[in-house]
Amino acid sequence: MSCTSCFYNTFSKSEKTSSFSKTIFFSAPKKVRYTLSPLDTQSKQFHTFNFSHPTYPITFPWISSTAYKFKKNLSNKVLTLLYLKNKNSTSNTTIILSHSFDKNIGTIYNTMIDLCSMLKVNVISYEYTAIPKNDRITIEDNVTSDLENVIDFSIKHLSLSLENIFLMSLSYGSIPTISVASNEFYQDISGVILIKPIAYGYFLCNRDASSNCFLPELESEYDSTYQAMKITSNVFIVHGEDNEHISIE
Repeated sequence: MSCTSCFYNTFSKSEKTSSFSKTIFFSAPKKVRYTLSPLDTQSKQFHTFNFSHPTYPITFPWISSTAYKFKKNLSNKVLTLLYLKNKNSTSNTTIILSHSFDKNIGTIYNTMIDLCSMLKVNVISYEYTAIPKNDRITIEDNVTSDLENVIDFSIKHLSLSLENIFLMSLSYGSIPTISVASNEFYQDISGVILIKPIAYGYFLCNRDASSNCFLPELESEYDSTYQAMKITSNVFIVHGEDNEHISIE
């Protein structure tokens, strides 16, 4: 693991905000390839695909998998979303899963299947969009807008409502999850499930939580602890006391 240990002494003040978040992705994503086969669709707003996984084929006839590609609002970036629907579900309860930064839909597909089958709910996950080299948007803002677009798409095109939706995250996925759940526009979601969440994206780059390297002007903007205080939905947190990467503190 290699990363910049002290941003405060490395960058000038004008560079701090843009440099901070772009250094978070310090390791190559452990991606698993999957196949999207186009389906006929009349919609001009999105494209529909069959999803197939090389290792975990769906063996449950009551689970259907459909992938969608659509453009983000006010952007040319394309979001990829995978929707697993449990046909035996008596409700339209749906978990929207935001994965960790080193994963993709292919990597967490088996987790999605387990959630869909055992909990008898629908499950959605999505790919984070990339940030062009010269784009000034931060990673935190980018992934938050990704999740907002996924929710909006689910309501508009998958017949979901905020009351049907639970937001679930793994590690880095807690950043967009907490940010969206704390937004008053999304306060009607059913609940939030945070698995090994992080207080700051910064902690992924520096294991020393007591370090003084964190920039004071970034604290409130990227402080998930501060944002979480504004969530009005039920919140369930799971974290390991012996987590070697992110301490429970």
